[in-house]
Amino acid sequence: MGQRLVVTINCQGKDLAKIYYHWSAYTYSALLETKKIIDCIYNHKDETEKELQLRLIRFCEENGGGITGTEEYHEHE
Repeated sequence: MGQRLVVTINCQGKDLAKIYYHWSAYTYSALLETKKIIDCIYNHKDETEKELQLRLIRFCEENGGGITGTEEYHEHE
């Protein structure tokens, strides 16, 4: 069992998204997961932050994830 990996996507000083992985915080698997996110972000030319957020949501859904709630939810974990 690994530790939690949290990847925060930031744009111009503003957090756009946080992606939580519960089983991927070992060094090698963390690098692999982070590379997938980087490819998702940088292989496209977004015009808006909203387009990036929607693509990140689709990325999470395609990789077995989804939306869990609000910021308040994560503060109480």
